[in-house]
Amino acid sequence: MKDARSPDEVVARFWRDNLSVGIAESIFRLRRGYEGWENIARWMLSNHTEFLKQGVLNCDTFDADFVKLMNAEMKQNVCRPQ
Repeated sequence: MKDARSPDEVVARFWRDNLSVGIAESIFRLRRGYEGWENIARWMLSNHTEFLKQGVLNCDTFDADFVKLMNAEMKQNVCRPQ
């Protein structure tokens, strides 16, 4: 199915999703070990499932434990092939 969004909307959505994942990682890193905060990071990721399941992330730029969390939450590898 073709995406009905305009090219500008597609680009804006990509950057919104990318920024949200970056913020979720920041929360995860700053509050690592605090279950409530880690659950917030999980919830944030759950709002970007479509984006994460595309497998377009350069995971080398993310905290390794956060990558494990993303993969576990999405039940697949979210990283772009190297």
